[in-house]
Amino acid sequence: MGPTERVANLIVAFRLESAPERAIAVAKQNILDSVGVTLAGTGLDAGRIATAYVRTGPARRRRA
Repeated sequence: MGPTERVANLIVAFRLESAPERAIAVAKQNILDSVGVTLAGTGLDAGRIATAYVRTGPARRRRA
């Protein structure tokens, strides 16, 4: 069994009920922080450049 399959098996077997409350609280905080940083970054030059690239970049052109 390779590393990808091992990680996949861990994910499939995971049950939220068995996770420590502290781990759940930290995960929620990290998700909220990521959303906040993402939203804040959209107003910066780098955020606008990244947004424009995603909207018009190579992957987008391949689908058209």
